[in-house]
Amino acid sequence: MSIGRIQASGIAINPELQVALAQLNFDFSLFKVDAPPEYGPLGASLSNARRETAEDGAQHITARRLGALFKDIVPPTPILHECYGKRVSEIAKVESANPKGSDKYGSFAEFVGADATTIWAAATSGPDAIAVHLLVSP
Repeated sequence: MSIGRIQASGIAINPELQVALAQLNFDFSLFKVDAPPEYGPLGASLSNARRETAEDGAQHITARRLGALFKDIVPPTPILHECYGKRVSEIAKVESANPKGSDKYGSFAEFVGADATTIWAAATSGPDAIAVHLLVSP
């Protein structure tokens, strides 16, 4: 009997293994990539709460999933991505457009300044996510 079972197990996958493999759920959207260097000043200008939301929160997951969903549709535009990154970083450096949170704002200090979490989420999700972000931005 054990010889027949060995032969059968060599041909078919054990039912318990099938259930275990079916329960394995790999979520690629949880991985982040390094943002292109031109987006660096933008990332540095974000508050800790906004950066955390953009890198680990729902906006990051959405950006990764949309990038993967539309990667075969959106055209590769690396020069546009680079110029966009430079421009948003320039704007993020302007104090009147993006003031820094300080003690004078009290409990709202984390929310002062430009909310660029969707841009940073796209930048840390890859070029496909940046392309989708550019298509949906007003």
